[in-house]
Amino acid sequence: MVPALKDALGDWGLKLLGSYCRQHGARDGNTHLLQIAVARGDVDGYLAQFTAEDLCWRDIAASVAQHLLTSGRAEQALEILDGATDDAAGLPDSQWHDSRIAVLEALNRQAEAQEMRWQWFSRTLSIPHLRDYLKRLDDFEDVEAEERALQVAEQHPISLLSLHFLVEWPALARAARHVLAHEDEWEGDAYTIHSAAAERLSADHPLAATLLLRPMVFFALWMGRAKRYRYAVEHLRTCEQLAARIDEWQGHPDHSAYVERLYDIYGAKWGFWKLMKQ
Repeated sequence: MVPALKDALGDWGLKLLGSYCRQHGARDGNTHLLQIAVARGDVDGYLAQFTAEDLCWRDIAASVAQHLLTSGRAEQALEILDGATDDAAGLPDSQWHDSRIAVLEALNRQAEAQEMRWQWFSRTLSIPHLRDYLKRLDDFEDVEAEERALQVAEQHPISLLSLHFLVEWPALARAARHVLAHEDEWEGDAYTIHSAAAERLSADHPLAATLLLRPMVFFALWMGRAKRYRYAVEHLRTCEQLAARIDEWQGHPDHSAYVERLYDIYGAKWGFWKLMKQ
């Protein structure tokens, strides 16, 4: 609301609006009070609304630092970012990292900014951070760095995150090898990533695609999720189509053997098998 009223109210009107908000119970850190301070260009008034305890939280420090950076106070922004030590439990602190990278760039400390991009990529396999990192390298250096990044992705402890990165980058041959190397780790509940990866891999890597589709079929039957049977049927039919292009199953059961095993375990799921016959 406040940004839309900025021009109409002017500085005096914004100041009166702030007083009105406080008279009606608004306290420091209130969204409207913060917006009023920003609209007035009152950087110190904005900053004064946060306690030292508030600024210990990385998400709050990141928001404040972004405002300080916009106001040309990069050194102060860095001080606040580095003073933040607490993370919201279980939540990624990408906003804090992005804010600190932007501040380092503003301070002409590019090497440190690059190191932060690389460290964040190594932790999260963030494609935007890797692209930002690579585009700042000299010719030929980016090729070596990309290869190093792909190796980092392949060795990441979260296999599903690795798969997502390798497919989206894309490095499909590596993604296919990754699927085969971690064949026991694919679980059908990650159907968003599995479906997208299987679709991308199906053209040139039918076995890898099959090994991603099968867990989704198995998971739907194991959980008895009748609403997902239609998708499971589509996945199994896709597996049948892919099977025609697989010459070497590398120790995995072929399509007929897999369907037979599936029926032995879940033959009582008549709703699924009825859909298969349609």
